[in-house]
Amino acid sequence: MTQWQYQPAQDNDLPPRQKLMSVRREPGLPTLLCNQAWGVVSATLLKLLHRLNVTGRENLPPRGPFVMAANHCSHLDALCLAAALPMRLRHEAFPMAAGDTFFDTPAHAAMAALLLNAVP
Repeated sequence: MTQWQYQPAQDNDLPPRQKLMSVRREPGLPTLLCNQAWGVVSATLLKLLHRLNVTGRENLPPRGPFVMAANHCSHLDALCLAAALPMRLRHEAFPMAAGDTFFDTPAHAAMAALLLNAVP
């Protein structure tokens, strides 16, 4: 049996703004809770307001890693792909977002990182 060892997060040494924009970001409990709550809200809104219908979810692998890609019709692509994921996989999704749009201000960066778990 291997002995447990404490290892601090890889992004521990980064300032808060850089931490949000880092690909080394390790989501913690607040990020997980925000991400899961936003996943439920956004999927519900997409179904009700935009009539999003997901087919073929059973074809997704039970665990990652895997890549999902969209034709990039709009900035809703990342939300739609996240809504297509089962809840058990949403916290493991890291959408690639346009850095100049979604990470241009600290508020945008916080929303993209906390709600979507996006990386620039």
